[in-house]
Amino acid sequence: VHDDIKDEKPEEQLNLKLSHWLGKAPESALIKTMAYLRLRRNHIAHVREEMSDGYRSLIKNGANHLNTYWAKQPTKLNGFDFSKKTYDEFEVNDVFALINLSRVCMREIDSLMLSTISEESIASYELPSFLANKKLNGLTVEVKSRKFAAFLQRQYGQKMGCADALLRAHLENA
Repeated sequence: VHDDIKDEKPEEQLNLKLSHWLGKAPESALIKTMAYLRLRRNHIAHVREEMSDGYRSLIKNGANHLNTYWAKQPTKLNGFDFSKKTYDEFEVNDVFALINLSRVCMREIDSLMLSTISEESIASYELPSFLANKKLNGLTVEVKSRKFAAFLQRQYGQKMGCADALLRAHLENA
């Protein structure tokens, strides 16, 4: 899908697109964390000896906000410090913190997007491909229903109460 949002910084594109989709801006710490991850990765991947201006600016102007924000979250970062300027040295806890931050940010973005789509729409979208699985042939409606509910929960990280009724209605009308 193409749109008019083509800023050169991916996290700014994400912020604009989420703001447009959600009707409000996402949590700024989420976007700043994505920027931090990108800038730190770029620094290492491009074997830079000095910090880029963007990375330096983010550490100077955003590190305290990020440290405060993540300290209040249930995510365990084991003392990770966004203001630390030794960006090319990794301790084991730093690696786990960065991986965890990436995972949590992606999960949060997924949740923000999913919050705007009804469970019924998601389940209706997934049902045809779910039922196309030949391994379901011969199973009872009850088993198919449980499997569909479990599939949706695995795929979307949340239980969808409409799964059983939607599957049963589809099978009755088939």
